[in-house]
Amino acid sequence: MTPHMKSTLTQEDAGPKAEPLAAVLLATALSISLYLAWQSTAGNVIPGCGPQSGCNQILSSRWSIVGGVPVSLLGAGTYAVLLLSVLLGAPRALWRHRLERGMAFLVVAGALWFTVVQAVILRAFCPWCCSVHGVALAGVLALWFARRKTAASSSSGRFRFAEVALPMAVVAGVALFQNASSEPERIQERGLAWAVTSETGKL
Repeated sequence: MTPHMKSTLTQEDAGPKAEPLAAVLLATALSISLYLAWQSTAGNVIPGCGPQSGCNQILSSRWSIVGGVPVSLLGAGTYAVLLLSVLLGAPRALWRHRLERGMAFLVVAGALWFTVVQAVILRAFCPWCCSVHGVALAGVLALWFARRKTAASSSSGRFRFAEVALPMAVVAGVALFQNASSEPERIQERGLAWAVTSETGKL
């Protein structure tokens, strides 16, 4: 067997092996996102996110919601679409190729924006949020590895401007909406409750 044949076989085998890994990673990101959304909606304190923690500072800010909806729930929807696409197998229809890539770019753009929110705007970090984005990015990378041979062998392998521009526009729109929003009443109440609890504990 020549080196070229070995390289070809390696590429052919890599895709199917990467798909289960992508599914596990995306399912993990989906599960954590749903957990964060549920806890946020219920007003519960998330483990490791005490009143004085950076985690609480981020999850209690206006940057954690969009129109009253937790951003973790929006992320969960994105991960669910990608996970479903993985479970359905390699896409044959062009629209599925484009949808899959668009969602993958949305995950990357969302992770970059939330990194800016943590490092630049709030100067605090949320371990839960970082874990979700890290796992999701790893899932997208595994998915890209699984799809690269299929995409390269068809005209769908050529990236379209919209596949990058639309996800970037969505994230930019979310950022502008969050920046223009005020702190939600329920978050203010939660912060006050935690402050009172903290002060009571000191007495």
